[in-house]
Amino acid sequence: FSSLRDLGELDLSNNLITELPHYIFDDLKHLQKLNLSYNPLSLLYGDQFDSLQQLESLDLETIEIPNINSRMFQPLRNLSYIYFKKFLYCSYALHVRICTPLTDGISSFENLLVVNVLRVFVWIIACVTCFGNLFVIGMRSFIRAENKTHTTSIKMLCCAACLMGVYLFSIGVFDIKYRGQYKKYAVLWMESLPCHIMGFLAMFSTEVSVLLLTYLTLEKYLVIVFPFSNIRPGKHQTIIILVSIWFIGFVIAIIPFWDEDFLKLLWKKWSLFPTLF
Repeated sequence: FSSLRDLGELDLSNNLITELPHYIFDDLKHLQKLNLSYNPLSLLYGDQFDSLQQLESLDLETIEIPNINSRMFQPLRNLSYIYFKKFLYCSYALHVRICTPLTDGISSFENLLVVNVLRVFVWIIACVTCFGNLFVIGMRSFIRAENKTHTTSIKMLCCAACLMGVYLFSIGVFDIKYRGQYKKYAVLWMESLPCHIMGFLAMFSTEVSVLLLTYLTLEKYLVIVFPFSNIRPGKHQTIIILVSIWFIGFVIAIIPFWDEDFLKLLWKKWSLFPTLF
């Protein structure tokens, strides 16, 4: 575009563009509107828009930006409108007056939980999950049971479910903390230690619960299909199985934290609930 130095508007949408060179916009100093939407772009460089300091509108709708960061849009001080594929991307262009989409259905620019129904039910479900499972643990502890190994498995399942309750309580607390100003803290929140811990707890709880339910189902299946056989696990076998399940769940939940880049990618994809994928 070296011969179009005074160009004010450029529409490159729907052109099957897969890559843009670093320098492609260097001569468009007066460009005010740029539309790159509906192109299968695989990468946008960090300095891709550095020369477009007069740009007022940027359309990146439908474009995945795995390497997105705040520096990418920082030079665009006159930018008033920006259009992304994902609501989460707006957190990297906080200085832009209007950014779409306005919500991802869960969070908005103002709140971690955008809908009042979500705010209410996150507390209700958290209370029911925690106190309900604690009640079951208490009852199973005081009431004598014939099958103690089965009772132990149920208690472990309740403990795993309680972790999800703790996760939901945390969501409710941080929703109150960031209410009315979530956009300002969204990136810091997703990269913070509390968010990582919450994501770990949710993943840990989910994996352990699934494994325990699988084990309990298999145990009951064997009892029903082979009622007169002696293949039921004993006390020591049950303890070994339960410890193994918790260990496997811990390993699966901790894996994303081994690779920082992979962890950031998950956070960009799943935003508020990074572990429920």
